[in-house]
Amino acid sequence: SIHADPNFDYPYYSGYADEIGRGSGRGYHHNFLLRANTGDDEYLSVLDTALKLIKDFQPHRIVVSTGMDIFIEDPLGTFDISTAGINVIGRRIGGLAIPTVFCLEGGYCNQALGTNVKSLIDGFTDEYHR
Repeated sequence: SIHADPNFDYPYYSGYADEIGRGSGRGYHHNFLLRANTGDDEYLSVLDTALKLIKDFQPHRIVVSTGMDIFIEDPLGTFDISTAGINVIGRRIGGLAIPTVFCLEGGYCNQALGTNVKSLIDGFTDEYHR
């Protein structure tokens, strides 16, 4: 999970780096905590680390909980990700060539939400179908 550090942002009580799963799932969960005002380059660097773990795990399918509140103009978000950056996120996930479902979970900049979702899906499909 790539999200804001819960020391300063929602949900405040979970999502810490030391939460790595329990029982037979121990070690299969990773929280990647980002600082406020994280931009495209930093986000994409962390995404690459997460995608390597996913690739090494070799899942048959992926479900992506897609928070568009990462967008720079989102009134509730704390990140500074551009629409172009969101497209690259889609491309990198698509590059895994693993069947993927995207579930929209956040995004409050209504005038840009559709554009950003389209940018993500366009990036994904461009790379997935290569």
